[in-house]
Amino acid sequence: MDMVMDAQQKKFVFFLILAVIVGMLVAWKFLPRATNDQKNLRRLKVGQAEVRVEVAVTAEQKSRGLAGRENLAEGEGMMFVFDQPGQYGFWMKGMKFPLDFVWIADNKVVEITEDIPVDVNESPKVYQSRQAIDAMLEVNAGWVKKNGVKVGDEVVVE
Repeated sequence: MDMVMDAQQKKFVFFLILAVIVGMLVAWKFLPRATNDQKNLRRLKVGQAEVRVEVAVTAEQKSRGLAGRENLAEGEGMMFVFDQPGQYGFWMKGMKFPLDFVWIADNKVVEITEDIPVDVNESPKVYQSRQAIDAMLEVNAGWVKKNGVKVGDEVVVE
């Protein structure tokens, strides 16, 4: 009798595992993937240049930024949006590639910091605009120069 129950238990466990695997495959196939809207991707025009940006709005998104990512696709960036104008600090801690910073106030470029290197120091350098900003754009180093972005350019989120 014990051997019959063991065989039945083994069958039950086998079918339970099979059901879990099938369920995971079905969920993987049909669960929605992150779309551009879920990632909060927007098209941004800076002067004559266009860039697709992930918008960091929450405190967690702002704190993490691009840190830990291997790279940033060509023509993409991250935009930090602030509720109140101020002088916000940014660093390169945890970064694996250099960046350009485009400092924005009232939908205009007010300052640019180019070719910011990766910083592996325990206390990394903090970059800050000289004036109050309400947004900041991070793009791959060289993007500003390549696209002719300059102080005074209008910034439009499409």
